Order: sequence, then C-alpha cells, then structure tokens
Amino acid sequence: MENNIKIELNSHIVQDLQVYSEILEKTPSEIINTALKDYFEKEQEKLDADTLDMDGGMTKMDFDEFWDGVDI
Repeated sequence: MENNIKIELNSHIVQDLQVYSEILEKTPSEIINTALKDYFEKEQEKLDADTLDMDGGMTKMDFDEFWDGVDI
C-alpha cells in the first residue's frame, strides 16, 4: 500500500526548512512531521472545543425550563 501525496512548497518555505534543518540538526522530514503533528493536535483541540460548546449549549436549561410541561 502506497501513501504518496504530492506536496508543493513555496521557495521561501523550502529555504526556511533547509536553514532550520541545519540549525536544529533534524532532517526536513522530521521538521515537517513534527509541524504537522502539532497542527493536527491543535485542530483536534478546536474541534473538540466546538463539539463541547455545541453539546453544552443543548443542556443549559434551568430546572423550570427542563420540566416545563411535564406532568408528574
């Protein structure tokens, strides 16, 4: 199974990648993988927060609103 994705980087990004690769003594692939991992974690946190806001918004009724119209 091949996992090939074509990625095009701007020339200034490639230059920065080369510079940071030398400074950090990491391969460009390591830098890109770390950056994408961090990006995905931050995006997941945003998605989780949005989901929590939506779920929380549906349960923010006070006692009277919740039981209004219910005969016991």
